[in-house]
Formats: sequence, C-alpha cells, structure tokens
Amino acid sequence: MLKALKLFRQTVRELRKNLNLTQEQLGELCERHPVFISELERGIKNPSLDTILRLCRALKIEPGDLMNLAFQPDPHNQAIKKQIMMLINQQSTEDLKRLLLIIKAYLDTE
Repeated sequence: MLKALKLFRQTVRELRKNLNLTQEQLGELCERHPVFISELERGIKNPSLDTILRLCRALKIEPGDLMNLAFQPDPHNQAIKKQIMMLINQQSTEDLKRLLLIIKAYLDTE
C-alpha cells in the first residue's frame, strides 16, 4: 500500500509540474490549502476520495486515467503515457475524434 501511495503522489506532482502549476495554484484549483498539497506530495497527508476527484479536475485528467498512470509497472511506459494523456486532455472534442481516427489507422484497427 505504501508503494502505491508513493506512486500516486509522484504522479500528482509530475502532472502538476507538466501543467506549470505551483502547489498554491493547484490548491486553489481543487479548493485545498497549498500546505495540504505540499504535504500530500511529500507523503505526510493521504488524500480522501473527494480530494482525488478535485485533483483530477484541476489536473485535467479522469480519475481512472490518473490511477492507470500512477500504477503502471514500466516506468518508461508510464512517462510516455503521462505525456500522451496530458496532450489528449487539452484537446477539443473535434480534435479527439480526429486523433481517434489517426490512432485507429496507425494501429490498423476497426
């Protein structure tokens, strides 16, 4: 369990930094005190389900995607998937539809 929490904390920190957010800005976006964000990232505090959902909204990521990113066994794949998810989460619906077509064509799937 401790390893899982550590991976979760690292993922939150990386996503925050990828969005160029300070702990203060993230705290404001998810209505949590910046000290709590700092303590969360350092492993002093554990997030509640409500806090996880607020973090996901602020970090522009679905809760399931956050969990998948945090608990992938291969660190190299994890970093690549994080970058892909960050890019995808910033796209419009129309762009997402285009990306889906491109991915399907690239992977040759129907």
